[in-house]
Amino acid sequence: MVLEYCSRGNLARYIDENFHNMTWSTCLDHLLDLAHGLNTIHSEGLMHRDFHSGNLLIDVSYAAIGDLGLCHPADQSNSNDVYGVMPYVAPEVLRGKEFTQAADIYSFGIIMWELSSGYRPFAEIPHNLQLALRICDGVRPAIVDGTPKCYKELMQKCWHNNPDERPSSANIVKVIGEWLNDIENDDSMWHKAEKDRKNYEVKALSSHPQAVYKSKLLPSMTSKESYILVTSEKSNNFSLSKMSNNSCDELIIG
Repeated sequence: MVLEYCSRGNLARYIDENFHNMTWSTCLDHLLDLAHGLNTIHSEGLMHRDFHSGNLLIDVSYAAIGDLGLCHPADQSNSNDVYGVMPYVAPEVLRGKEFTQAADIYSFGIIMWELSSGYRPFAEIPHNLQLALRICDGVRPAIVDGTPKCYKELMQKCWHNNPDERPSSANIVKVIGEWLNDIENDDSMWHKAEKDRKNYEVKALSSHPQAVYKSKLLPSMTSKESYILVTSEKSNNFSLSKMSNNSCDELIIG
């Protein structure tokens, strides 16, 4: 497979360099392109399996999905190894369950958050077994103030702990397409959200040295390891570090 050169690099870099100039219309355009791409993969009975902002590419007029090296048929998933970037990996996959198309949808939900917040998910904490357990327990990045209700609701459906509750890629394409049709309406929620977005400031955050955004083999979550870690957390009153910007000052459940 030959992929086109995308002049603006990957999505993570694009957000870092251009977030202050991005509008909700820009975000939705990119999301629709990515949803179309994911739907094409899923309609062929495949899964991407490594869907994160480092693998998504931005050109002047479109967004594209890259790095299809882990792409597999939906009925040929190997549950022995978990490979990817932890904040984008679905909780059931972290638990050792088989990868499904719904796990790609979970990753899409995290991308929605990244585009709405301007941050990389869980950047201030180590990407280790403790974070994996918290994700499995329902911890998600804090949704920023001013996020339109419909956007928030779709994002939360995408990153739902139960994969059966997540929408299909085809449904996501339909919903985002409807949003784009409505976005030019001065009375729409998007018009108000755009004003809120202009007042939203992304502050520089120090990334934890163990926050890794390159795909790698992730720690195994055997029942014994999980039990030992949970017991240790209870005795040591373990808590996740908090985000330090605006309304991104806490991690949310659900």
